[in-house]
Amino acid sequence: MIEVGDGSAFASAAHLAAYAGITPVTRKSGSSIRGEPPARSGNKTLRRALLLSAFSALHDPTSRAYYNKKRAEKKSTTRP
Repeated sequence: MIEVGDGSAFASAAHLAAYAGITPVTRKSGSSIRGEPPARSGNKTLRRALLLSAFSALHDPTSRAYYNKKRAEKKSTTRP
């Protein structure tokens, strides 16, 4: 919460995700399109806190059920 404050500095959740560095970045140059590697930019402290909280949430039965549902829908466990 110290890294983000009340969140009013971000127009949307997507802006917050970009600030944290958890959004994929497509790099295009002319006709070549490179993959979407993990972002190296962003707030590393916030990114780590979000990822650790996501992993620890899997111990909760409701969160685990949601995770299993998305895996059954063939959703990726990594970035989209």
